[in-house]
Amino acid sequence: MEDFRKTYAAWNARHDGGSEVRTDGGIPVKKVYTPLDLIDGGFDYARDLGLPGEWPYTRGIDADGYRKNAWVKFQYAGRASALELNTVMKRQLAEGVTGLDVAVDLPTQIGIDSDHPLAAGEVGKVGVPMCSLRDMERIFDGIDVSSVHVTIQTNSQSFVTLALLIALCEKQGGDPARLSSFFQNDVLKEFIARGTHIFPPEPSMRLTTDVILYCAEHQPHISPQMVCEYHMRDAGSSSVESLAMMFGNAIAYADAIVQRGGKVEKYLKQLYVFITANHRDFFEEVARLRAARRMWAKLWRGRYGVTDADLLKCRMIEFQTGTPLPAQDSENNIIRIALSVMAGAMGGVQVMGPRTYDEALGIPSDQALRLSLRAQQIVAEESGITNVSDPLGGSYYVESLTDEIERRTNAYLAKIEERGGMVHAIETGWIQAEIGRGACEYQREIESGQRVVIGVNRYASGQAPAAKTYRPDPLIAQRQIADLVQLRKERDQAGVAKALDYLEAVARTSENIIPATVAAVKAYATTGEICGRLRRVFGEHADVATAGEQ
Repeated sequence: MEDFRKTYAAWNARHDGGSEVRTDGGIPVKKVYTPLDLIDGGFDYARDLGLPGEWPYTRGIDADGYRKNAWVKFQYAGRASALELNTVMKRQLAEGVTGLDVAVDLPTQIGIDSDHPLAAGEVGKVGVPMCSLRDMERIFDGIDVSSVHVTIQTNSQSFVTLALLIALCEKQGGDPARLSSFFQNDVLKEFIARGTHIFPPEPSMRLTTDVILYCAEHQPHISPQMVCEYHMRDAGSSSVESLAMMFGNAIAYADAIVQRGGKVEKYLKQLYVFITANHRDFFEEVARLRAARRMWAKLWRGRYGVTDADLLKCRMIEFQTGTPLPAQDSENNIIRIALSVMAGAMGGVQVMGPRTYDEALGIPSDQALRLSLRAQQIVAEESGITNVSDPLGGSYYVESLTDEIERRTNAYLAKIEERGGMVHAIETGWIQAEIGRGACEYQREIESGQRVVIGVNRYASGQAPAAKTYRPDPLIAQRQIADLVQLRKERDQAGVAKALDYLEAVARTSENIIPATVAAVKAYATTGEICGRLRRVFGEHADVATAGEQ
């Protein structure tokens, strides 16, 4: 090895110079990587890499990789009406989708009904309205919710969504204990990356942990939370910063559960990570997934004393962010989506949900949804990637990059903890300012040409988008509002009032709010009415200035 060290030094001397190259996340990249990069970095095979399915899970959480089962293939689907979405989901199931992922509209996400003045112009625009149990009955008409994975993308009002799913299952004659679902339910990222928050951070954390604690006791097959990295990355944070923020959020939730007498072990049993792998640096995206899995195991064993090997395994849902999929020359996004699917597969994720090539233009078209599903199926069944666990494991470059991402993520996480943890960093606006800074830098790099985006700032065709985008029927909002009016006429008003009074009373205690919410939705109380009662108790959140600390 000493002879090679000399040879390598001489090679570097001969080939010195040239422009500096960095990954998408700003990590310097050498011209070539050799065993010396691992040896000199203190790399230890057993400690840092190991074998698939074994500590520290860098190489994956399953020894067989995808040989027995490929990842769950989700497809995010939003339509403006329950009937239309129902048709789309039935077709997806027939085409081989193994999990349904429902997009809801913005009014639903922020806990207001379709007939609220603030909902005007937004009903059904980015997803389906989900105002009541009647909407759920229509969305899943002819679909047994207890026999298929169902994900409904809500956060601030996940407690309502969970109650609706339980009530629907019971009405279909199913056993709610059989429900299999993923809930985002990561409310902290709403304050820092999306803005669809309802209540202030403290009561929002209470509602989030109510969902987690209830599922731990009553819903063995529901993952009550996905700790999200995706949204911070899409909002503007770097590959390292977004990972650190995700870990900061996970720590905040775990601490909140412990404070309420819950067990971290029960939390981990059903927990998933919601992560992305579709930014432009393919190898960095693979390395991020591997580094995150290793850090996850170290966090729970080192900080919380978890010893059960199964609980230390990081289960990943990989969805693609929209930022790298521009509207210009949108057909190019088909290639980007395929690369992202490959990165997710090589990174060993458990669930995958690619975006569509036309998403920047509107709600995905049926053709675009089908192509994204086909990308997953082709990679899983034609590429050979699934034949071996961790196919890039042992690559000098990938292992060096994995180590460096872990080191930088830990350093940024330390900065968050120095500021009192994620909740305090959110309340002071520091995290929001960090993301805003990153988003500005990202856009400046595109506009200057420093960050190449094919079809945008290089090789642009200038042609109008060829994609036939989905456009919701403008009359759908009127029909949805009319349905709400009819619902309020037909339901038992006294029963609704009683259920809402009870819900409000429970909210003023430390009792878990889920049973009272289930009772309210069974009475056909609406999402807006339920959240409105809780606004009386908790108030509403007002965003802080995001200048942050200097």
